[in-house]
This record gives sequence, C-alpha cells and structure tokens, in this order.
Amino acid sequence: MIYVRDLEGIEYPLQSTSTNENEVNGSQSISAEISSNKVNSLFIDHISEMWVVVDHDNVEHKVIYAKRKGEGDDLKVEIKGIPLFFDIMDNQRVERRVDEHMTAEVFFNFVFNEPDYQGNKSGYGFVLNGEFSAVQWEGLGEGETRLESFKRGLERYKCEFRIVGRTVYLENQIGRDTQFQYRHRLNASNIVQEIDANEMWTYAKGYGDYGDGEGGEDWQNAKLIREYTSPLSDILGIRHAPPIKNGNITTTSQMDNQLKTLVDESLKISVSAEVYDLQEQGYPIAQSQIGDRVFLIDERIGLDDEVRVVSQSITRNWKGDIIDLNITFGSEGITKRHQSNIQTAVKDITEVMGGRKQIPYSVHSDAVKEVTETIKGNQDSIFKYMSNGVIGWNGDDPNYMTRYVGDAIGFSDDGGATFGTAMSAKDGIVADYIRTGSMLADRIAGGILSSLNGNTVFNMNSGELKMENANFEFESSAKINFNSRGNKIQYHQSKGDISRYSGLGVGLSASDEYPITYLGTSEDTPYLEALDDSFRGIITRTKKELENGSNHLLYGEGFQLSKSSGDTTTRFVFDFRSDYPSLYGANSSENNYRIGTPEEKLGEVHASKVFAGTSGFVTSTSTSTRLCVSNDTWLFINQNGTVGISHNGKTTVIGNSE
Repeated sequence: MIYVRDLEGIEYPLQSTSTNENEVNGSQSISAEISSNKVNSLFIDHISEMWVVVDHDNVEHKVIYAKRKGEGDDLKVEIKGIPLFFDIMDNQRVERRVDEHMTAEVFFNFVFNEPDYQGNKSGYGFVLNGEFSAVQWEGLGEGETRLESFKRGLERYKCEFRIVGRTVYLENQIGRDTQFQYRHRLNASNIVQEIDANEMWTYAKGYGDYGDGEGGEDWQNAKLIREYTSPLSDILGIRHAPPIKNGNITTTSQMDNQLKTLVDESLKISVSAEVYDLQEQGYPIAQSQIGDRVFLIDERIGLDDEVRVVSQSITRNWKGDIIDLNITFGSEGITKRHQSNIQTAVKDITEVMGGRKQIPYSVHSDAVKEVTETIKGNQDSIFKYMSNGVIGWNGDDPNYMTRYVGDAIGFSDDGGATFGTAMSAKDGIVADYIRTGSMLADRIAGGILSSLNGNTVFNMNSGELKMENANFEFESSAKINFNSRGNKIQYHQSKGDISRYSGLGVGLSASDEYPITYLGTSEDTPYLEALDDSFRGIITRTKKELENGSNHLLYGEGFQLSKSSGDTTTRFVFDFRSDYPSLYGANSSENNYRIGTPEEKLGEVHASKVFAGTSGFVTSTSTSTRLCVSNDTWLFINQNGTVGISHNGKTTVIGNSE
C-alpha cells in the first residue's frame, strides 16, 4: 500500500495512481497526481517538498517537487520524489581529499563511510559482487557530494548498482538471465527499434601514462599510445572517434579495453515497447526487472533477439495493480553496460574523466529485519503439492518461488529457471549472498576477504593485503618468519619520474653466502634494494662474515649523532660531501667536545696534524715531533734527543740528550 509521511513522522494512506521510472545505473523517481477525496483530504492541503512517499515496493522517496493547482472546486497536487538514497547522497559533502591507488572496496567505503562536514556517514551499506580493477584517484572528495563520487566510481570501476533496503549491491552487471519472451500481439505492442549512427566510429587512438593524470597538454608526452580498429572499417571505412587522453591509464590491457568499448558501442541501438501484465489472465511469469536479459520478438521488423531491460516506466493504481508498463531495451552486444546517468544537483560529469549513517559492524540485524519483512509481508503465497515435491511462489511476482524436493530446497528469482540460493544434501549450500552474525568453519576458501567498513581488504588470490588504521599485537614470544631473501617491509613514493623506497629488508650479502639485515632508502629502483648504488642506510652482517674480514656498513653523504631529535645544537657530524670528509662537533664555539676522558684515555691517536685552538697544533713525522705555534715557528724534538726551536727558517738547538 502506498502512503505518505509528513515532516513530523505522521503517516497517511495515499489513494492515487503513481508511476515509477527506473533505469540501469540511472536516476529513479516516483510521480503521482493526488486528487481531493475522502482519503487524501487528511493531508492534501499540507503535503509539500521534503515529505516522504513510500511506494508499493516499500521504497521511501523524498518529495522534491510539488505543484498545486485547482481543478473545478477541488485541489490537485502533482508530486515527484526520488529515493532517499539519492537525496542523502546528493546532500552530504566529503571534505577530505584523497589521492591514492584504490580498490573498489576501499573507494566505496570512502564514499559511504567517510564523515561529511558534520561528521555524518551515509547510513547505507554496500556489497561488492564481481571483479573490479583498482584505479588511481586524484582529488577524490574535496567538497564534492557523495553522489558525485559514487557516480564517478560506477564509471571507473565499470559496475552497476541496485538498492535493497539500506544496502547497495554493486555488481559487474545487475539483472538476471531469464526466459521471458515479449512478443508482438501476445504481451507487447508498439515495438519500436531505433538505430543511431550519428556518432558511429570504427577507429580510436588512446594516450595514457603521462603527467599526474590531471590532463592538460602533457598527453603529448604519453608513454602509452594504443590504437583500435573495428573489423567494420573494411566496410564502412575509417571513422575516427575522439581520442582517449587519460594519464591514469598505465597498462596496455586497460587502454585496449577502453578503446574497444568506445568503438564497438558507438552504434546506439535501442528498442522500446508497451508491455502487458498477463498474470490475471493466467500467464505464469511476472514482469521483468531492470537489467534483466529477455527475448523480444516482432516478426514484422525482423526482430528476434535477446535484449536487456535498461529502463522502464510502471504505472499502478492505488491498489498496486499495474495499469501501464513501458520498457526500453538495449541490444546485449552493444549496450552491455548502460552508462551512469544519475542526476546530481551540482555538476554533470558525463564528459569528466573517471579519476556512506555508518556501515554497521554487524550486518546481521539489517539482514534479519529485511528477510523478516519479506516473510511477514507476503500475504498471498501460493503452494502446489506435486508428486515430485512442493512448489510455492509469490502471488504478486511468481518469479520469486521456492521448490522442495526429497533432498534439496531451492529459491529462485526467475520463475524456476535457475535456483541461485539452494540447500542440497549432496552439494551443500549454494548462495549468491550470505549474511550472518557469526560463522564457524574448519576451512573457508575464497577470493577476496574484506571487513564490513572497508578497513581491510585481503585478496587471497594475489596475496595482496591492504589495511587502514591497523594495529598488530603479538604476545607469548610470537615470531614473524621471513623465508625469502626478498622479504622486506617498505614504503613507496612516486614523485615525477622517480620511485623512492624506504624500509627494512633481509637477504644475502653480495657473496650470496651469509644473511644480512638492512635499514634504509633507495631510489629509482623497482623496490627497496640494499645492493644498489642509491642505497643509503645501514647493513649489518653475521659474526662469521665479520670474522672473515667484512664490516657492518653505514652509507650516506652525512650523519649526525646527538642526544635527541630536539637537540639541534650539540651533535657530532660526519660529512662526506666535500673533498675533505670531516668529523666535527657542531657549534664548537658554544660547546666543548672531547674524545676520551681523563679516566678513559685513548691508547693511541694517529694523525698527520693535530690543531689546537685557533692557531696551535701538534704534528709529527717519522723522526721528529713538533709543537707548532704557526707554520713558521715551532718547537721540535728529534728522535736522537735534540731539542730546538725553528723560526722563519732559522734553527736554534736548545739541548740534546748527550
């Protein structure tokens, strides 16, 4: 039953014909003309924008448009609403800017869960079902609405969405492969096929892997340049598509896929039809849903093909009976992916380059609520007891059905053609989605394991583990064992054309005989590499290798030894930048430094020169020791015991041991 809710949360039944319009990856809306009658008189004088309309499918819509007009002596109000999801997502803006390489899990977690200006989250959860390549993002967030970011994500991750309650399902392609047939003169009329070749192309060229991915003229310096030519070019000739210029595309396969899609889907074919609901006449299959693959047949125009429902308009009377249904179909081969056309309040990003209240930590409560509403709300289920089992189906939509046999239970959403959710004594449980409060298992095999809030994503096929706000705690003598010489913990930064790494690694020395540990940085290397000339840091060796003559190594142009990072005045400095590598105490005019103490003296100091103060120094040769006042004046003691003074080249002997 359709009803409305005012701004104070009071609900009123609505007696009106309503129309729902939906499209794949596009805007969704409800419209209705509310006339004055006994039922509607309770609210018709007050209904306005921001009220809520709940349709026959129990989907809540926010009224965004209300037109009031007189009709005779009565009032009539025309309203239009959009699902609450779109209203919330289009009116929350995320302030934080993100520039990073993101998986679909991390991206949509940001879109749904990142706090807005007031610290609010969207209130919606999401489920990913499919394979989505990670992409690089620049300038994500930074004041744009969640809906704008959501739309960009649909485009760049090549996914489609559907909304069930407070959960958004993101899939490679929504809809079902059905056995539905729409045939002229049976259940369809006014079938119209439109072919638009105004922008049909047979050739495209793409430029990628350049600059910072922001665009501009630097595409001319692209490191990745690819072309695609359609086989149709032999018939139609070369017809150039606008080039793809996207510095974020860095792989050949990614560019080739985009070029092929651009060309192959440039011919736009669509089919529209008026469809009749024949359930009341005993036709067992209800109407299709958005995204379904169905068969459309009209012998008059030579049409007999599998097509896809890309948009539909459903008009129902106040009791919920379908009185009008118009569907637009797309050819499966050409509009396999119906591009996102969600309307946003701020900007249309159709031509812009493609570059969540909080998701609960337990989805169990929402899942229980939703399935409870489904079970308790089904008032017209039909069951048939047959020799080979029991069949039950939903009276409103017989596509949803259950079949019980001796060793299995199956649930179908396509009239029994397939059973996507089933339990079998032989095959166990088969399900597209499982939501549970807890799960105990001896073994779980899967592809991607992720946390509910997107904080952790573990791709068990590739071995990639991505975590945010991670905190590891190890107790009871826990160990982390590195079993390969290439194991390391590292941080990576790309700046311009240079890649730099910092971290800790283990491996083998240059002789490949003894293990080493290294801590430091390297640059212009594919990973942290201690044996590269760019490595700066420390390498430690085993006792055996040290006994064989090797040393611990400390590489760098300069080092400082000080008490703490906050002490910037007292420190020893090792400087290798000049022609005369130096070890000195910084700010020596303010600090007194010494090597050794009166109690702990050094055994020997070997030096060519020892300078004291601003001018004095001690110097020694193999046969003489000098105490110098300047370069021209010194006191000397020779090996034979002679003591004397030298000044300006004149030597005076003071005495000798004889």
